[in-house]
Amino acid sequence: MDGVIVDSMRTHEKAWLALFADLGLKIVLKEFHYQTAGMTGTEVLRHFLGNRFSDAELAQLSAQKEFLYRVLFRKKLKATKGLLAFLKAAETLKIPMALATGGGKANIDFILDGLSIRTYFQSVLGAGDVKHGKPNPEIYLKSADALGLLPEQCFVFEDALPGIEAAHRAGMRIIGIATTHCVAFLRKVPGVIVAAKNFERLSPKQFLSLRAET
Repeated sequence: MDGVIVDSMRTHEKAWLALFADLGLKIVLKEFHYQTAGMTGTEVLRHFLGNRFSDAELAQLSAQKEFLYRVLFRKKLKATKGLLAFLKAAETLKIPMALATGGGKANIDFILDGLSIRTYFQSVLGAGDVKHGKPNPEIYLKSADALGLLPEQCFVFEDALPGIEAAHRAGMRIIGIATTHCVAFLRKVPGVIVAAKNFERLSPKQFLSLRAET
């Protein structure tokens, strides 16, 4: 979702840095991104705060951060270029689609309903549906199962390295969307078969033909 459906990762990072600053922690942005991309909110908090807070307190802190993110991003909310046409084309071809995100329910509702795209997805799984965030492949394996597909039949659209690793470990093929990393970088990452700036030059038909080759 974040970094693929919407280009929201920078806003997430701003919200995290503001939260940690309020807790007296100074976080280096570049290091933060590489350390936490793909993690659930609780995993991010545990990574930096250790055992300073209880699970209930972490849940409250995570909710505060996500509220701040939605406030900051609301005026910027728009689909990645070409996404809506891609979703419509996939729906016409009767390609089943799942959303697999480390985001929580409030953020999922914010994006899917804010963009009016919920009906395109036959499965929607978020942080509350898995025990382990990316790079663990759990969410992708559960998504394939929800669609009634084998992992090798699936294509994953990802922007960040932990998500790409999760999809690769799940045995799926990956399309890199260059919101977090550049196209040239993504093309060199194991498991990435196509890398694109956005969805404008991508067609669901090309992936159907690739699936037919296997």
